[in-house]
Amino acid sequence: MIAFQQMSVAVGKGFVRDRAALFFSFLLPLFFLVLFAILFGAMEGSENTLEPIQYIAPGILSFGIAMSAVTASALTLVTWRQNGLLRRLRLTPVNPFTILTSRFAVTVVVAVLQAALFLGVAFLPFFGLRLESTWWMAIPLFLIGVLSFFSLGILIGSLFRTEQSASAAANLIVLPLGFLSGTFFPLDFAPSWMDTVSLASPLRHMNDGMLALLVRGEGPEALLVPCGVLLLFTLVTTGLAGYFITRGEQ
Repeated sequence: MIAFQQMSVAVGKGFVRDRAALFFSFLLPLFFLVLFAILFGAMEGSENTLEPIQYIAPGILSFGIAMSAVTASALTLVTWRQNGLLRRLRLTPVNPFTILTSRFAVTVVVAVLQAALFLGVAFLPFFGLRLESTWWMAIPLFLIGVLSFFSLGILIGSLFRTEQSASAAANLIVLPLGFLSGTFFPLDFAPSWMDTVSLASPLRHMNDGMLALLVRGEGPEALLVPCGVLLLFTLVTTGLAGYFITRGEQ
């Protein structure tokens, strides 16, 4: 427990000192919120469709969490490998599970702060976001989503050896996922092939679940498919990451 706390504090301090991480975690989602609120602000939803802010806010929140979790976990693994920290940790009683869970704990805390700041701004009259009473059901989906993108970041970190290459890979993966998953525009307006391909994206399923629970007021059944897909994605990426990390040590 002491090792977990010490590792978590160390990782947290490192995050606070990283200006780029702070920008991508807290300011980039707000930038997209303002941008798309201005672009779509004149549009009004009909009785059968959501208002623009109701649609874009859950997706941008999910995208921001995904970007932060993937980038932070990938860069952490690469940095620890470069500075020899991973090698030194293997010589201590600290087990790999403690190392990963301490990093994941910081990722969850950052994601919670991201969500609090983002929603606090989105609630302002200029944006006018309104949540349904079922919003609290999104908490399990939120945590599983953080875990799935954290595992994707670990996989990226296991494949690349420099911070620059890992950061580029994270951006090249998450940014297209944002567009492919209906984060910035409804997939109803996209070609049918894009809608089909997007079903393979974990971000698509997180977006769908957050949208259903936060603003559509759907029940717990809306959790089943998104959580199932995200958990399966987590198992696959974690297994691959473990394989590549082990192979890299040989």
